[in-house]
Amino acid sequence: MGSRPLTKVFHAHQRALMVEYVEEWPYGFKDASEKGYPRVMNRAMYFCKFMDVDCHNHIEAYTTAVEVAECVYLVGNTWVNEDYRGQGIHAEMLQWRNGILKETFGATDIITLLNPQEGASLEQLQKVVSSLGYRRLKWSDLRKMGVPISVRMQIRRSRLQFWGKSL
Repeated sequence: MGSRPLTKVFHAHQRALMVEYVEEWPYGFKDASEKGYPRVMNRAMYFCKFMDVDCHNHIEAYTTAVEVAECVYLVGNTWVNEDYRGQGIHAEMLQWRNGILKETFGATDIITLLNPQEGASLEQLQKVVSSLGYRRLKWSDLRKMGVPISVRMQIRRSRLQFWGKSL
């Protein structure tokens, strides 16, 4: 086996395949809305990075994205295996996902929702997204991006901070 980890993007309609493919989901697979994200995130694509082991189905990290307006993606729900935290993998995953969104899907803007999980702090997330060029958004920014009112209301009800950047 080489040292290159396997990466794979699962589309929303492949969720059952993804859950079956992954040896063990961290803490059991949950929909994004069960973690406090707006329900629109339940139909997100999953961008997965796997450990380099014989069967290639042990997950090291994942992140998600869903198109919410033409060329505008809502991103979030990023997780890194505890054994790999503190090594820059979280930022690496975000950059990898954003590159695919831009190059493959034609994304022009991305919006992220800061939803601290598993002991992460809001301040840590703010620092990471700020270092990647995101800025705090206003409600009017979402409207200008063409995000439908139904999605804007889901974001509002989530009470999560939202940040964005142009790609």
